[in-house]
Amino acid sequence: MLLNGTKIYCANSGDSRCIVVGKNGKVKQLSRDHKPCDKDEAERILERGGRIEAFKDQITGEDMGPKRVWLMNEDVPGLAMSRSIGDYVA
Repeated sequence: MLLNGTKIYCANSGDSRCIVVGKNGKVKQLSRDHKPCDKDEAERILERGGRIEAFKDQITGEDMGPKRVWLMNEDVPGLAMSRSIGDYVA
């Protein structure tokens, strides 16, 4: 986050949300987490050849935990966020 006079500039990636807390204790969210279950993020991932699904229990095959981003034909990277900085695979 960058504060320049009365303007706030904010950027984020992944699940690093930016908030600001006013003098009265009121919280304002300046950014949102990037999750693969969000419609716009899911569309972007699928259009680029990604796959979205939860981790599977190796015994029962049932979903475990949140939806994750995977390469189409590999079980990596398995991120529960839809954006990452500095990670070529993710």
